[in-house]
Amino acid sequence: MAPNQCGVGIPLWYMVCTCKSGFGHEQLVLEITLELIFQRMGTTRPNAIVIDKSSIEFNVIKNAVAKDPHCWSTVNGIKTQNRCTMLLCWFHVKKAWVEYLLPKVTPSSRDCCYRLTCQMMQCHEEEQFN
Repeated sequence: MAPNQCGVGIPLWYMVCTCKSGFGHEQLVLEITLELIFQRMGTTRPNAIVIDKSSIEFNVIKNAVAKDPHCWSTVNGIKTQNRCTMLLCWFHVKKAWVEYLLPKVTPSSRDCCYRLTCQMMQCHEEEQFN
């Protein structure tokens, strides 16, 4: 994503995949696509990549980022990932809360629980999250 003229983030790249198992085509297509996109971006990398709940997406992106020198920096001999952090889609996170978390919470506490989990998702620092 990149900010538009109003400062609102807009997606730069979408990729629609299937989660159906088969011949491994999705994995191959993702690997080729990421390789080509990284090549076209030169040394620039996004701060984050938003994914759905596909384990194939997760593994392919994790492997591509691990091999890409432009996603990492080294300071005092310590290698740290500073680009292409993977984030789970906000819609899918909220959907999972509604389906799996909230039914386990007492009805009188559901609104508060949902509000607090939404606040946790917006934390920028670990201390805020904790």
